[in-house]
Amino acid sequence: MKPEWERMEWWESQGPSTAWPDSVWLVLYEALDSEDWHFRSQLAAWLTRLYHPRLTQILVDALQDDEHANRRNTALQILTVQSRYIPDALRHLMESPHPDVRLFAVQLARTARNPDLGPDLQKRLNDPNPNVVTTAVESIGRLGLASAVPALRGLLDSEDPWVRYQTVQALGEIGHPDVLDLWPSFLQDPLLHLPALQTLGYFFDARAVALAVEALRRPDLAANVLQGTLRWFHVPWKDEWLGRYVRQFHEWLARAAPPADVLDALPWRDWLAHSSKEVARSAEFWAAVLQRPEFWETLPERLDDPFESERVSTVLPWLPPLTPTRWRSIWDRLESPEALHAWLYWQAPLFEDAAVRAAVLDRWDRLAPETRTFVLQAVLRQAPGPEVQVWLEFAWSLESPDLQDIIWTWLAQQSADPDRVAELLRWTAPWTEDPQTWRRAAAVDVRSALDPEEFRQRAVAWMQDPAPWVRLRVIEHATRADWSHLSRDVSDRLLRMALTDEHTAVRERAILAYPDEAPDLIDVLRATLAGSDLWGQAASVRRLAGSGHPGAFPVLEAHYAQAEFPLRLEILRHAGQLDIAEVLTFYHQEYDHRDLIHRRMILEGLAAMRRHAEAAFEFVRQRFDPHMEASLKVRSLMTMALLAPQRFHTWLTETAPPIEQWLAPPEWMTVLAHLDLPDVPEWARPWLYTEETWPQWIEICQTRPAWRVTLDRYGPNRLRQWAAFFIGPFGS
Repeated sequence: MKPEWERMEWWESQGPSTAWPDSVWLVLYEALDSEDWHFRSQLAAWLTRLYHPRLTQILVDALQDDEHANRRNTALQILTVQSRYIPDALRHLMESPHPDVRLFAVQLARTARNPDLGPDLQKRLNDPNPNVVTTAVESIGRLGLASAVPALRGLLDSEDPWVRYQTVQALGEIGHPDVLDLWPSFLQDPLLHLPALQTLGYFFDARAVALAVEALRRPDLAANVLQGTLRWFHVPWKDEWLGRYVRQFHEWLARAAPPADVLDALPWRDWLAHSSKEVARSAEFWAAVLQRPEFWETLPERLDDPFESERVSTVLPWLPPLTPTRWRSIWDRLESPEALHAWLYWQAPLFEDAAVRAAVLDRWDRLAPETRTFVLQAVLRQAPGPEVQVWLEFAWSLESPDLQDIIWTWLAQQSADPDRVAELLRWTAPWTEDPQTWRRAAAVDVRSALDPEEFRQRAVAWMQDPAPWVRLRVIEHATRADWSHLSRDVSDRLLRMALTDEHTAVRERAILAYPDEAPDLIDVLRATLAGSDLWGQAASVRRLAGSGHPGAFPVLEAHYAQAEFPLRLEILRHAGQLDIAEVLTFYHQEYDHRDLIHRRMILEGLAAMRRHAEAAFEFVRQRFDPHMEASLKVRSLMTMALLAPQRFHTWLTETAPPIEQWLAPPEWMTVLAHLDLPDVPEWARPWLYTEETWPQWIEICQTRPAWRVTLDRYGPNRLRQWAAFFIGPFGS
């Protein structure tokens, strides 16, 4: 019969670990060696959520118990999750007299992702046990510790071939340009050429490009070159970053690549059809950037093929700048709207070329709606005046609101040339039955009437125009901040007309623009809330919450109980802007018996309560549960970060770990982006080593430059290089 402690219910009944007596800790040590693997798995998962110095000591002791494999393996499983919180224990384990314990310790240092353990890992490079050495080398490589490059160089003369192999792998993963001078000799070594090739893509250096191109000419190396250099084409995937990176990559090729005819004898067709997806995909990129004829010959057919189009589309941004003739040679062979869209989107043509414009216009009826949208915008910017009218006529005949909006916006941008505007407006008059169609281009008309007196004379008539967006434009201009010199009687009359307008957008704009100093503000908004127009009600909620008026909250609270579901959410979401104690009490009443989406809106409202930040922070902290739904966790943590950054940091540092089980690193980065601290908090530094978070780190450092110091001090070499690409060199 199993003892009672081999049931998870028994452990959960022991209460918090901070109150456990010694007897429970002693039983825990025995439980780690249970013969029931299912129980051990449950216990390990449960213990990873506990954080206690006594637990750490028990796990360290268990790791050194070489007579009980179950105990040691269970301890290792838990320590792998908790490794980042026990750097001192890991340092102690690295000095253990037992080689296998030291090996476990350097493995755990890798999962800890703590740059402060770098010097301790480097000490293990001199370990008497070769397995410990190779594991330490592997950990250093995975962490990208550039500071270890001098020590790793010394291992290249090791008598142990596996140590040399792993050292080349680690030097490659670090990708520091100082070691690239070693690579030609590695490529000649039958033992070391494989790790050297597979890590070549970690180096952001033109010399690496030259080595790769040279190695492509060797049949015994080509497949591994293609696999290893695929990393050059894996950038943090943002369109604006991609364009910048591709330009720099082509600069490398211009400096390093040999003449195209040197590569003519290579088996490009075989590589493009290779059984390895990695090889084929990399060959696709290389064939594109090197402009191989094998790539051009099959590109249109593959873009038209629904099974290949998505893969091939990702290669299109890597093409070098094309001549109009080369661009049209592909365009003319494409058939499907999807292929046409991909080609236009990723290889935007030079629309100042008349032949290119003609080629696109000839296939206008084949383009998808979203394709026409960005084509028309580009043409209106670049085509000469006489030709523009042809494009306008094509676009308007489709009766697409999106295209017509683009046209009106473009007309508004021509207001600096009144004669041209007048000509175009007369020419567009036949588009509708309204004899005064030019007034429908309200943006043009209102922007051209910048004289306040002229605006006063015409605005009231405009507000009776049958086109609702004319009325909307009038009220937008009448309530602009730089029109404060407009007389109060005119603006009041326009607002009154807009509040009773039949169109939702016009009413909404009037509600949001109603002046704070108006004595009837609350009465107007209360009347709107009592109506049946949901959009107007939502606008009134936002306006009341943003007004700071002492009578605003009673109005919101009175409408909350009988409000429809969307309006209740709006009240919860915006009431916090009033930042008064009554709102906090209201949130207390609602949070505990509401569903997920209501709670998220309350948390969003709490984030705005800066005068009551301490009380709001405590409200969220007390209700935070690591097991709650992920989006609610993100919102809770984000709210605390906004309310009290330093207190949030202290809470996570001292009382909350282990936190990596709460959210995935990219979700944590969303929280981190809202945390206003002078430096990267220590608990966030391990995410510097998680490649999927790098785009977020780069974006955060763009808006918070002071964090760049920590990124360049602690981050892996490759992240620092990405930052140099997309932000600029450190210190510039």
